[in-house]
Amino acid sequence: MFIVLRDSSFSRELLDATGTFSVNFLNPKKYRTVMRYFGAASGRQEDKIAAMKLNLNQWEEISFLDEANTVFCARKIHKSEVPAEGIIDQAMLPKWYQQGDQYSLYIGEILQVM
Repeated sequence: MFIVLRDSSFSRELLDATGTFSVNFLNPKKYRTVMRYFGAASGRQEDKIAAMKLNLNQWEEISFLDEANTVFCARKIHKSEVPAEGIIDQAMLPKWYQQGDQYSLYIGEILQVM
């Protein structure tokens, strides 16, 4: 499984501090407000899960949301930078690299699907 995170994100800090992670898929109709909030608010300033009244659970010490339809639990096996110079469609740069922020690509070995 592949995920890409902005280097300035709190999620990246959390992922770098551990060897495992989960990817949670929520019902987009039921949880649209939650997904927008998760994309806009920073977990560095507040507990987003508590603010949205969601329930955290664990599988083998990997946290996941009880409300998720599907959860992938994974072990981090690779990380590399995604430099702006490598983006094929350079028209995307003003939107995704507007503040000079970089991204990191993580590859995870899927351990469990729930």
